[in-house]
Amino acid sequence: MPKAAVPSIRIALMSNKKKTYLVPLKKVCTWPLAEQTIKLLFPGLFKPFVVYNESDDVIHHSDWSLYALEQTTFYVENRPEARLDVHLEDSDGNRQRYSVKQSRKVQKVADLFAEYCKKTDKTVKVWKKGHRVHLSQSWEEAGIVSGDVLKVYWADEEES
Repeated sequence: MPKAAVPSIRIALMSNKKKTYLVPLKKVCTWPLAEQTIKLLFPGLFKPFVVYNESDDVIHHSDWSLYALEQTTFYVENRPEARLDVHLEDSDGNRQRYSVKQSRKVQKVADLFAEYCKKTDKTVKVWKKGHRVHLSQSWEEAGIVSGDVLKVYWADEEES
Protein backbone atom coordinates (compact mmCIF):
# COMPACT_ATOMS: atom_id res chain seq x y z
CA MET A 1 0.00 0.00 0.00
CA PRO A 2 1.50 3.40 -0.98
CA LYS A 3 2.27 5.92 1.73
CA ALA A 4 -0.02 8.91 2.04
CA ALA A 5 1.62 12.19 1.11
CA VAL A 6 2.62 14.34 4.06
CA PRO A 7 0.97 17.78 3.84
CA SER A 8 3.82 20.16 3.01
CA ILE A 9 4.67 23.61 1.77
CA ARG A 10 7.67 24.93 -0.15
CA ILE A 11 9.87 27.77 1.06
CA ALA A 12 12.46 29.65 -1.01
CA LEU A 13 14.45 32.84 -0.88
CA MET A 14 12.90 35.67 -2.87
CA SER A 15 16.26 36.12 -4.60
CA ASN A 16 16.40 32.44 -5.67
CA LYS A 17 12.86 31.23 -6.30
CA LYS A 18 14.04 28.10 -8.11
CA LYS A 19 15.69 26.50 -5.07
CA THR A 20 12.82 25.52 -2.79
CA TYR A 21 12.72 23.49 0.38
CA LEU A 22 9.87 21.07 1.03
CA VAL A 23 8.75 21.43 4.65
CA PRO A 24 6.09 19.33 6.41
CA LEU A 25 3.13 21.50 7.36
CA LYS A 26 3.31 20.39 10.99
CA LYS A 27 6.73 22.12 11.27
CA VAL A 28 5.35 25.47 10.10
CA CYS A 29 1.67 25.45 11.12
CA THR A 30 2.11 28.36 13.57
CA TRP A 31 4.11 31.55 13.06
CA PRO A 32 6.69 30.78 15.79
CA LEU A 33 7.33 27.36 14.19
CA ALA A 34 7.51 28.91 10.72
CA GLU A 35 9.94 31.57 11.95
CA GLN A 36 12.14 28.92 13.56
CA THR A 37 12.11 26.75 10.43
CA ILE A 38 12.89 29.69 8.13
CA LYS A 39 15.82 30.65 10.35
CA LEU A 40 17.15 27.06 10.17
CA LEU A 41 16.77 26.92 6.39
CA PHE A 42 18.31 30.34 5.81
CA PRO A 43 20.75 31.19 8.63
CA GLY A 44 21.80 34.38 6.82
CA LEU A 45 18.36 35.92 7.25
CA PHE A 46 17.81 38.13 10.24
CA LYS A 47 14.52 38.93 11.91
CA PRO A 48 12.21 40.45 11.08
CA PHE A 49 11.94 39.04 7.59
CA VAL A 50 9.19 39.36 5.01
CA VAL A 51 7.21 36.37 3.75
CA TYR A 52 5.42 36.49 0.40
CA ASN A 53 2.90 34.13 -1.14
CA GLU A 54 3.01 32.97 -4.76
CA SER A 55 1.26 36.18 -5.85
CA ASP A 56 3.97 38.30 -4.17
CA ASP A 57 1.57 39.50 -1.47
CA VAL A 58 3.12 40.05 1.96
CA ILE A 59 1.91 37.51 4.51
CA HIS A 60 1.61 39.01 7.98
CA HIS A 61 2.43 36.77 10.92
CA SER A 62 -1.13 37.10 12.24
CA ASP A 63 -2.44 35.59 8.97
CA TRP A 64 0.22 32.91 8.63
CA SER A 65 -1.81 29.91 9.81
CA LEU A 66 -4.56 30.70 7.29
CA TYR A 67 -2.16 30.96 4.36
CA ALA A 68 -0.01 28.00 5.39
CA LEU A 69 -3.01 25.73 4.87
CA GLU A 70 -4.02 27.16 1.48
CA GLN A 71 -0.79 28.10 -0.28
CA THR A 72 1.94 25.81 -1.49
CA THR A 73 5.00 28.03 -1.93
CA PHE A 74 6.32 30.95 0.10
CA TYR A 75 9.26 33.28 -0.49
CA VAL A 76 11.27 35.06 2.19
CA GLU A 77 13.70 37.97 2.31
CA ASN A 78 15.16 40.35 4.87
CA ARG A 79 12.97 43.31 5.75
CA PRO A 80 14.79 46.48 4.82
CA GLU A 81 15.56 48.51 7.91
CA ALA A 82 13.81 51.86 8.11
CA ARG A 83 15.96 54.95 7.66
CA LEU A 84 15.43 58.33 9.25
CA ASP A 85 16.44 61.74 7.98
CA VAL A 86 17.73 63.75 10.93
CA HIS A 87 19.40 67.14 11.14
CA LEU A 88 22.14 68.07 13.57
CA GLU A 89 22.99 71.71 14.21
CA ASP A 90 25.26 73.58 16.58
CA SER A 91 25.47 77.14 17.92
CA ASP A 92 28.04 78.09 15.25
CA GLY A 93 25.41 77.67 12.54
CA ASN A 94 26.70 74.34 11.29
CA ARG A 95 23.87 72.11 10.13
CA GLN A 96 24.03 68.74 8.45
CA ARG A 97 21.43 66.17 7.38
CA TYR A 98 22.05 62.47 7.91
CA SER A 99 20.14 59.43 6.73
CA VAL A 100 20.46 56.89 9.53
CA LYS A 101 19.23 53.39 10.28
CA GLN A 102 16.87 53.34 13.27
CA SER A 103 18.89 50.70 15.10
CA ARG A 104 22.24 52.54 14.90
CA LYS A 105 23.64 54.41 17.87
CA VAL A 106 23.41 58.21 18.10
CA GLN A 107 27.14 58.31 18.96
CA LYS A 108 28.20 57.39 15.41
CA VAL A 109 26.42 60.34 13.81
CA ALA A 110 27.53 62.70 16.59
CA ASP A 111 31.13 61.72 15.76
CA LEU A 112 30.52 62.33 12.05
CA PHE A 113 29.03 65.74 12.82
CA ALA A 114 32.08 66.62 14.94
CA GLU A 115 34.33 65.72 12.00
CA TYR A 116 32.13 67.79 9.66
CA CYS A 117 32.47 70.76 12.04
CA LYS A 118 36.24 70.15 12.28
CA LYS A 119 36.14 69.68 16.04
CA THR A 120 39.18 68.03 17.59
CA ASP A 121 37.39 67.35 20.87
CA LYS A 122 34.43 65.23 19.85
CA THR A 123 32.81 65.40 23.29
CA VAL A 124 29.23 66.36 22.54
CA LYS A 125 25.84 66.52 24.14
CA VAL A 126 22.82 66.05 21.91
CA TRP A 127 19.41 67.48 22.75
CA LYS A 128 15.98 67.09 21.20
CA LYS A 129 13.34 69.65 22.17
CA GLY A 130 14.82 70.29 25.60
CA HIS A 131 15.56 66.65 26.40
CA ARG A 132 19.01 65.13 26.39
CA VAL A 133 19.57 62.24 24.01
CA HIS A 134 22.00 59.63 25.30
CA LEU A 135 24.67 58.81 22.75
CA SER A 136 24.57 55.11 23.62
CA GLN A 137 20.92 54.88 22.55
CA SER A 138 19.74 53.88 19.12
CA TRP A 139 17.71 56.44 17.21
CA GLU A 140 14.62 54.34 17.82
CA GLU A 141 15.28 54.07 21.58
CA ALA A 142 15.77 57.83 21.76
CA GLY A 143 12.40 58.46 20.14
CA ILE A 144 13.92 60.26 17.17
CA VAL A 145 11.73 60.41 14.06
CA SER A 146 12.42 61.53 10.50
CA GLY A 147 12.66 65.30 10.25
CA ASP A 148 13.82 65.89 13.83
CA VAL A 149 16.38 68.63 14.34
CA LEU A 150 18.84 67.88 17.13
CA LYS A 151 20.88 70.53 18.88
CA VAL A 152 24.54 69.69 19.47
CA TYR A 153 26.59 71.26 22.25
CA TRP A 154 30.34 70.86 22.32
CA ALA A 155 32.35 70.14 25.47
CA ASP A 156 33.28 73.81 25.94
CA GLU A 157 29.71 75.16 25.57
CA GLU A 158 26.83 75.70 27.95
CA GLU A 159 23.51 74.15 27.02
CA SER A 160 20.57 76.49 26.71
